[in-house]
Amino acid sequence: MDFARIFTTSFIAKSLAAVAAAICAALGYYNDIGAYLMAWAPHVTPEIARLIFWAVSSALLLLLLALWIRGRRHQNLWAERDQLELSAIACLSVGKTIDQKYDEEPQLSRHRLLKDAIRTGKLEYIELGSHKPNVHTLVSRDQLRSYAKSTNNSDLLALVAKWERLNPTREPQPDQPKPPVKSVDADKFGKHTLTQQLPKDAPAKLLMRGWWLDYNPAYPEGKKELEFLADGTFGEGGNSNEFKWQMKDGLLEVHRKSKLLQNRFRYDPRSEKFFCTNDPDAEGYKDQVIYRR
Repeated sequence: MDFARIFTTSFIAKSLAAVAAAICAALGYYNDIGAYLMAWAPHVTPEIARLIFWAVSSALLLLLLALWIRGRRHQNLWAERDQLELSAIACLSVGKTIDQKYDEEPQLSRHRLLKDAIRTGKLEYIELGSHKPNVHTLVSRDQLRSYAKSTNNSDLLALVAKWERLNPTREPQPDQPKPPVKSVDADKFGKHTLTQQLPKDAPAKLLMRGWWLDYNPAYPEGKKELEFLADGTFGEGGNSNEFKWQMKDGLLEVHRKSKLLQNRFRYDPRSEKFFCTNDPDAEGYKDQVIYRR
């Protein structure tokens, strides 16, 4: 309601100013009418009336132009960020401004499309904002670009291109020192190296291929292969949500790239499954399961 009231008031004020500018310009063109309207003022000639009306008209036009430039500049402030909410992406991708209501067409259908993409794992995200995708779910520019390219969505590709044009991606500084690369002797690197790096409280098969993550139990397609690497990261299936893993106090913890806890799991040796503990400090979906296939 506040948005509608503010937008309506602003639109009416600008419309009245435009009408007043047009009227003043017309009155300045017709000297006799302008002088007649200013008959109450002494010593006002038709030429002076013309100048007064044209000056008022020009001032109103300059004011409208300044408001338009200011509005255009503020409309692109969203591009200064490197991540956006789903509601903002939905509005911008269909040509609406970022302050438009997301629950109206066509942005509503686009918002639902993005939520479905997150549920099925096609669109990665930084922060879910709740136990399921919503208007506050944050998606980075790189994540949106990857999804737009994979689906060849022209609207989203155009939005990413505009985002990049308004706020080019900053490349890392070349003078920053790179971490030293450790060389490994091929003769000394064998199969037992991975086992030696496996935590004592981890299952023996953890570093073997064949693990699958049911990351969204509500959707049958919400599954993917998950490869645990010895350095505490993920190979196959790894992304910004499943970025690192560790065994802590007998529990498997999966962390995001942002270092937030994605989920915590308890291992059941009999079924060879990891069951989500549904802890409140975790950001991921509840009731996730990691199992072998």
